[in-house]
Amino acid sequence: MFYEIVKETDETKVPALKENLTKTCHEKYLTKFEELAKANGGNGKLVGDKLTWADISLFYLINHVKIMTGIELLSEDLPCLKKVHDNVLSQPNIQKWLEMRPKTLY
Repeated sequence: MFYEIVKETDETKVPALKENLTKTCHEKYLTKFEELAKANGGNGKLVGDKLTWADISLFYLINHVKIMTGIELLSEDLPCLKKVHDNVLSQPNIQKWLEMRPKTLY
């Protein structure tokens, strides 16, 4: 869905595509992940009490969309997801990778 934004050559169409992506992601996906994180006690993890691939995958998705489109998917009404995101970001090996990884669009 976000690749449409990246591939769009008509800049006048991009704002509507971004708005649609933000709305769709929020309504269909992010609110459900927020509920899941909240049901897990709002402890900064989607499931359980340890960092999982689910947390890392969600972090990756949120950051990948931001890198590719400039869209910030986390909003104020998603505090538990923000906590999951920040928890993953605070991991020393994640920080290290983010600092040393190649800086590319993809």
